[in-house]
Amino acid sequence: MNKQVHIVCPEIPHPSSTADMTDTYFQLHFLQRAGYQVILHCFHDDTNPVSTHLNQLVSGIHLYARNHGHKGVSIRHPYCISSRSNPALLENLLQQVHPVLFQGMSCTYYLPHLAAHGYKTVVRINGIASQLYETLTRCEKSLIKKAYSFNEARLIRKWEEKIAGLATVIATTPGDQQKFQQLYKTARTVCLPPFIPVPEIKTQTGTGMYCLYYGDLSNPENDKMVQWLSENVFSKLPVPLIVADTCSVVRIEYQHGPESNICMVCNPAETALCELLQKAQIILLPRCHDNGFDKRLLQALEKGRHCICNDLMVKDTGLEKLFITANGCEENIRAISDYFSQPFTEDDIRKRAALLANCYSPARALQGLLEIIDP
Repeated sequence: MNKQVHIVCPEIPHPSSTADMTDTYFQLHFLQRAGYQVILHCFHDDTNPVSTHLNQLVSGIHLYARNHGHKGVSIRHPYCISSRSNPALLENLLQQVHPVLFQGMSCTYYLPHLAAHGYKTVVRINGIASQLYETLTRCEKSLIKKAYSFNEARLIRKWEEKIAGLATVIATTPGDQQKFQQLYKTARTVCLPPFIPVPEIKTQTGTGMYCLYYGDLSNPENDKMVQWLSENVFSKLPVPLIVADTCSVVRIEYQHGPESNICMVCNPAETALCELLQKAQIILLPRCHDNGFDKRLLQALEKGRHCICNDLMVKDTGLEKLFITANGCEENIRAISDYFSQPFTEDDIRKRAALLANCYSPARALQGLLEIIDP
């Protein structure tokens, strides 16, 4: 008889390169191959949510509308958590007693209740949520949004402390595992890398014509990185930069004059983003915190030529040897100048593929997960 597990998600998982739940989507694949039947529970924001792409991976899907606005507000709980509370979720979880794997802190509203009923509970985190909101507070320009992020960070810190001893917490990097354990002494933490499969290297040889930065610019951190690149790096370089904003909301803040060497691409389709990655000479991925594993690292290695990031982006990922690291303005200017005219060769592709296969293993992550949910 197949073993079963509940998986609770803050949104519907999707394999798209621009989706936030890619790691969860591939967890479903790996668990299915291991003989597990997954009962999937997802919150969503859509009036007509689409989940048909998951039918072959799970034994059942339950969808719950997220409570927006005043309906999701709670004095005691962070909004990101209280807005994902639905009595039907608790009722469905209590009907079948299986281990419960929560994909992130934001969907753990009922974790204390389940733990009190003797359920085995596990929380997968990609970064420490309270610290991520603290970073958003520093990066945010709007005073109203800054106040919201500050309050969320405060409430999430209390929530993390509350559930630290009630569940096993799985981090994506050793650094996050250590930080969570230091913050909350009662926590049971382990580290498992992302479940995203080892990418097949599709990098094109030769040289590209531009540098590329891409990400969701509605995220204040990414917005800040574009500002920094624009003002401190590309204002001093005669090199073109394309900024691809993967947010679905068209923005105009980064429209530049005809003399600018920076071009914006708003909300590119997945095929268009893939083409941008493959035609770039350099992909730039700086970050202003070291929380969690950024899946753009794997996307850049799969499709891009030379990849430059700072220590905060690649620290503790196991992928350090695969990237050119540059911290600060001068190091980035020097690295871009050095690599912008350097062709990417077949030998570079072979070396990248070999290194990636040696240092990144979602199969090991699966084995670790199985030992946790069914020791």
